[in-house]
Amino acid sequence: MTTGLPDFFKYNLCANRRLLDMCEKLSDAQLDATMIGTYGSVRETLLHLFAAEEGYARALKCRW
Repeated sequence: MTTGLPDFFKYNLCANRRLLDMCEKLSDAQLDATMIGTYGSVRETLLHLFAAEEGYARALKCRW
């Protein structure tokens, strides 16, 4: 089976939706909680994740 960039984007979208579905159930306190040794709060991690994905999408768009 051959996989390529379209398959990656489908998988990534599915994973992002599952992640957001789970995080939607969290309270504001849970989203803003931090632990030693982690990037930051869940909210900060989500912002970081999706900002990075936006950057990758922009970079790919410029190359195509």
